[in-house]
Parts: sequence; structure tokens; C-alpha cells
Amino acid sequence: MDNMIFIIGAARSGTTLLAKEIFASDNRFCYTGEVDFLWRYGAGYRAGDLRRDASDRHLSYIRSWMSEFAEANGGKIVVDKTPSNCLRVPLLRKAFPDAKVIHIVRDGRAVAFSAREEWTAVGKYSLDSADFRKSSKLNQLRDLWVRRLRLRDRLRNFYSFIELGAELPKAYRSISRIVSPGRQRLWGPRFPGVRELMREMTALEVCALQWEFCVKQAHSDCLKQFPINYHLLRFEDLIATPEKCIDELYEFLGIASPKTVKTLEQVKISDRPDSWRQHLNRDEIDQLNLILGPQLAQFGYRSAK
Repeated sequence: MDNMIFIIGAARSGTTLLAKEIFASDNRFCYTGEVDFLWRYGAGYRAGDLRRDASDRHLSYIRSWMSEFAEANGGKIVVDKTPSNCLRVPLLRKAFPDAKVIHIVRDGRAVAFSAREEWTAVGKYSLDSADFRKSSKLNQLRDLWVRRLRLRDRLRNFYSFIELGAELPKAYRSISRIVSPGRQRLWGPRFPGVRELMREMTALEVCALQWEFCVKQAHSDCLKQFPINYHLLRFEDLIATPEKCIDELYEFLGIASPKTVKTLEQVKISDRPDSWRQHLNRDEIDQLNLILGPQLAQFGYRSAK
């Protein structure tokens, strides 16, 4: 299948903003939402989200699902934004070798702060989007249940259906975050060793290491797997110079940039790029600089004074 775009990035890096507010507003694209169930097909009971390969049968199912999705949407260009795919770039290449990949990177300190809010489900920056936070708890539970379990899709494939049991613990954690916020619960891409780190380190430190692993793995893999069809974008640049960044994105995709695309001035962004500076204390910032220093420098971020 041609016309496939992957948006990848560590959780809380702006992938949703890019997918829903930019591409989803352009009627030449169709947005799959987060389809983690699809990329875990054949590995549902495997621990962690790091996945490098899949069998021909598994790849065939992935391609078939995407083709049907594109056909159901009039053959538009498919945009996939599944956060854990930053740990599955070789698999993306196996499934769709001609795809284009947009990797959005955000300051790891901002991501660590924002992700910590998600882990505990407290504060104004937690629980995904602003619209989601404003909805009733019943609607939040229903939305997470549908997004996590994908029963309609699973009922169409026996092997996907029998992997449903592997999703129940994750669905339970998502529900618990809504019903009883405040406790630390694993959220986002599950990189190797994350559960052990949760017993030894603070949530902020683990979130920082989650960002480091995801960004490092995704960037390295993309340079190898998609050397030509890879576009790196910083979240802060997108916010500061949206028109320039969006034009560059469309140029990379080989598609004319539309005049009607929703601009970021029309989008209410609650999680501002520098909000972490006001919410983290000096010791926390110093700890993040110590953990993330080399990786921050690689992507042009300076240590906070």
C-alpha cells in the first residue's frame, strides 16, 4: 500500500497536536487514531513495546487493515500516530517500506514533567487532551475502554481476539487513573527495564528515561530504516514558527501545502513548551539536566540555568 505516513515521538511530545490539528483538518488525509492493538498483533502477550519484526501472517494482517481503512475513507493518505511505534521503526519498515516518517521531538524536561502528570493523572496537564479532561468520568471511561480494547476490530480476527486478555491489565490501569488519581501507574511506551526502574527511582526520573530511550531508539532506527523518507521536527519550532514548519512538512511529503489547513493560532494548547520551568523545582531540573544532558544537546536543547 502506498500513501502511508507515520507520526512518531515519545509520549507527550506533540504527536496528537500534529496528527489531529494539522493533518486531520486536511481532507486529503485520513487519521487512524492510536492503533496499538494493530502493531501488537502477534505479540500481544509479549512484555514491553519494543518490537523489531513480525511474521508474514502478522504483516499481512497489518497491511490489510490499513488498506481497508484507506478504502473506507475514499483512498486518502493514511496517517498513523501510535506513540509506541517509536520503539517499532524496523517493523514499520517491514510493513510499509515506502512510508514516510515524521518524528516530532520535544524538550525531554517538558516531556518528563507532562508524562509524570499522566502517570499520576493529577493536574491540568494529565489525561490526554483538554477535551478529554472536560468530559464526564463516564465518557472518559467509555472512551478509554473503546480505544484500548478495540472490540469491533478484534471480533473480525480470531488471533487478535484471543490477544484481548493481554490488554485487560492495561485497560484496568487506564480506568484506575480516572477513578482514583494520584497513584503512580505506568503510562506510555514500555521500554525494557521500566518496571524495575519504577521500584528504584522517582516517577519524574523514570519519565525522563522513557523519553531518552524512545527518542534515541526512534532517531537511530529512522536514520537506518528510512534514510530518505525521514523528517525530524522539534515541537518548540512548530509552536514558534508554525507556518514555516508546516510548509516544510508538506514539502517533505511532496504535497502542496493547503491554504485551508488549521493553523496553530486556532488551536488551544494547554501544555505550553516552557510550562515545566514554572512547575519543577531547582533540584528536579538539575536532576533532569544530569540524566538527559547529552540527549538534550543532540537535539539542540540547552541546560536550564
